[in-house]
Amino acid sequence: MVDYKSLFHRLRRWLPAIAVVILFLLVILPLRNCTLDDSFISYRYAAHLSQGQGLVFNTAERVEGYSNLLWVLILALWHWLGADIEWISKALGVLSGIGILLLSMRLLTRHFQAAKQLAFFLGLYLATHIGLVYYAVSGMETLFYVLQIVLFTCLLTEEKPWYAALITITLMMTRPEGVLFIAPLLIYVWMKRPRGGPTLIIPVIPILWLAALTLWRWLYYQALLPNTFYVKIKTHWGFFEYIIWHLRTFINSVYTSFAWDNAVLIFAAFYLLLNLRKKDWIPIAVLACLFFFVWYSGSDWMSFGRFFVPALPLLGVLAYAGLQPLLKNARTSRKSSLGVSLWLLLPVLFNLLSYYYGAEALLTGREINPAMHSRPHRAIGLYLKEIAQPGDVVVVNEIGAIGYITDLPIVDMIGLTDVTIPRLWKSNDVDGYADYIFSREPRFVMINDRQAMTDVTMHPMHQVLHDRLQQNPDYQLLKTFALSEYKNLLLFVRQ
Repeated sequence: MVDYKSLFHRLRRWLPAIAVVILFLLVILPLRNCTLDDSFISYRYAAHLSQGQGLVFNTAERVEGYSNLLWVLILALWHWLGADIEWISKALGVLSGIGILLLSMRLLTRHFQAAKQLAFFLGLYLATHIGLVYYAVSGMETLFYVLQIVLFTCLLTEEKPWYAALITITLMMTRPEGVLFIAPLLIYVWMKRPRGGPTLIIPVIPILWLAALTLWRWLYYQALLPNTFYVKIKTHWGFFEYIIWHLRTFINSVYTSFAWDNAVLIFAAFYLLLNLRKKDWIPIAVLACLFFFVWYSGSDWMSFGRFFVPALPLLGVLAYAGLQPLLKNARTSRKSSLGVSLWLLLPVLFNLLSYYYGAEALLTGREINPAMHSRPHRAIGLYLKEIAQPGDVVVVNEIGAIGYITDLPIVDMIGLTDVTIPRLWKSNDVDGYADYIFSREPRFVMINDRQAMTDVTMHPMHQVLHDRLQQNPDYQLLKTFALSEYKNLLLFVRQ
């Protein structure tokens, strides 16, 4: 006989979480067709792997132009099974987002002993944040990575270090900076040592895995780090120049990424200053790893604070934990409790406002980097697929959708999938850069007339190629594609 009363109470207990998940799905729906151009890079690697060509972007060129190995392996499996990996990546992103919401609410109530009301408001805040919402459907590994970070934090705070060590391995395979999370694992071991807790063998497990992963990378790619590291990290700078530039970009990134989230940052700081306990060192250590990477990596061109999204759940947990005393004091009267609830809703309202403008920018495509939704790049890829011959070499700046749709040999102007170009970029050798590009004998060369809305001229690396094309009678301008209101792509073809 069904115990309806018990079932009703169980459902009532889960009602806030269900409401949060439904809200998350509703705000995701309008953005479901927005796929980040960089996601297609992973799709192409996954497709080539599933077809037996190896983990390569261009066949016969072994370059690690991705920074999400585990994500690529998962997509390769789905591609081998015959699935549409673009929609699989979105489904996995959405499921990861739901997991983030539920685990964050659990962390707030279990570790920080916060009221369920606060957990509900935390869920509303995260479910409406444009960063989490967009990257759930972007096709990127971002939320899959964030889910592991929150799970890793929960496991350590609930004293399950062996499982946390396994998650450290998946973190390292999902993103190279996942190696940083060995540090919180070491801190946990150090904190538990007087009680005869876990031995040093726990952090040794991910360290040995890191050694094996590095050995594989060297044997397969002849490199100790992904090629993306050499493209994005300014290894050619001096020590003090590096420190000063990164401090400046870090502060600017915090301001731009959290323009609507200042209250969350403030309340998180209140908790750290007034309520910090020894057992909170683990989530703080995890947060420190995340912010260190943001500082170390410098700025990111992607919208909606991609590098800050992994820190968002833990920042939200700290912020709402810091509001616990306020909620306790408000319970003295219904009027004050209602007032506090309205204050707790303010970050959610700011999120919805930010979401409105962000969604409008994505759906219209006028004032946002077109690579954030890839609609024009898809059209260009389909156009090239019709007119190109197999083996035609294409030079292009945004290699994702165009590379995945055409499957033609690609020369990446930025150098994510090329080991030579990053060195030429960093040395500012524009002539050597152009010489190398044209030594690849491209049939098609694509030039962006501007990169950012504020630009008045071409980027120097685009300009040098444009000048060479103008001087070479073998190349002619075939077509101009409008990418956005401020940016066009010029397609040159060799006759």
